[in-house]
Parts: sequence; structure tokens; C-alpha cells
Amino acid sequence: MHIAILLRGQIRRNKSANSYFNHEFIYIKTLNSFKENIQNSLNRLNITYDLYGSVKGSLEEIDNENFIKDYKFKECKFNKDSTQFDDILTGLNMIKKSNIKYDIILITRIDLLYKKKFEELDYNKNKFNFCWTEPVSDKWICDNLYIFPLKYLDILIILYINNKKLFGEKYFGQCIISNAIIRIIGSQNINYIFKNKYLSCTNWNNKACNNPLYIIYGYDYTFDKIYD
Repeated sequence: MHIAILLRGQIRRNKSANSYFNHEFIYIKTLNSFKENIQNSLNRLNITYDLYGSVKGSLEEIDNENFIKDYKFKECKFNKDSTQFDDILTGLNMIKKSNIKYDIILITRIDLLYKKKFEELDYNKNKFNFCWTEPVSDKWICDNLYIFPLKYLDILIILYINNKKLFGEKYFGQCIISNAIIRIIGSQNINYIFKNKYLSCTNWNNKACNNPLYIIYGYDYTFDKIYD
């Protein structure tokens, strides 16, 4: 199996209402977790991969000149003033333009500290895989990690183009994309990697991240007790 991985998001965390940290580059804290739980796990499964990066920031901002080499990116683009939609859409277009017939595509965030390895994920390579639904509503779907076959790439690109025009940077736009995917391809083609409901991050009601897959670096103040 040969897969594409899209790593997206901010390379620096600035302090905000829901971010405990106001300091260094995120990837310095999350690189080792990504290597062990994603890259090394794929190697153990004899799954080959190409890693694409679409990150918010610029190469000049990075205090580690080996950033691209450390992650072993096939291609990486730095989006200075991008939204989350820009980052994802840029990455999806990189994968499409490669013309490589990947078996599956994995989209994940650069700021995740993983609790599980890729080999432990109950995904279906023939379906569009979401992590879980949120406790608030079945229509609130975790958008921090997707796994899907190549046949759904064009659909996702179109949805992100249209959604960005309608919603800009609004969080609810991401939820609408997830629900649109279900309507377009049918619920029979959807798999939830985890069957129970979980919070995706600490945004809601200031509750700690209780999901079984990851902690978002900079959102959960207990991360240093668990990972450092």
C-alpha cells in the first residue's frame, strides 16, 4: 500500500482564549510523536508514504533549518496569511497535481500529540473515515484527522473551494464539509474510527480533551505531565 499524508496547521502557537501556551514552534514538541505514532507505525506495517505539508507560517520563522528534512516532506508549502481552509485546500491540490495513484490519503494536524499508533486505528480503506462524532450532536464531527481513498479527493477539493467562499474562517464551515461528504457519498460509505462520542479539543465548556486518539498541543495544559 502507498499512501499520501497531508500535515497541516500552524507551526507556531500564539496565545489566545483557548490556548494555554504563548511561545515556541509547535512542531518541536510534536515531531517525535508524529514520527513514532504515524511514520514508524507505517514502516512497521510495510506501508510506504509521501508526506505533504501545508502549514501556516514562513520558512524564515522557523528556528530549525532542518524542518523539511526532519519530517521528510515530499513537498511542503508555507502559507503566511492562510486560513485553515487555505492550508487544507493547498495540500489537497498538491496531492492531486502529483498524479500519483495513492491507495488512501491521511489528513492530520501538525500540533497533535498522539495517544495511539496508526496500526491501532480501526479504519476502512474503502470508506471515508472520520474519527468520531461530538457529544453535542451527531452533526458535529471531528475534523482533525481524515482517512479516505483517492476516489474522494476531487469531491473534497470542490467542497473546500465552495465552503471557503461561503464561510471563510468560521469553524462551523468545517462541520458543514463533513456533513456534506456524508450526504454526497452516502452514510454506507462512512466509517467512524472510534464508535463512542468524544470532545475533539478543549474549546467546548473548558473541558479537558478526553478523546482516545490525541491531545492538541497548546490546548490541554496537562500535556507536559503526560508527554514530557
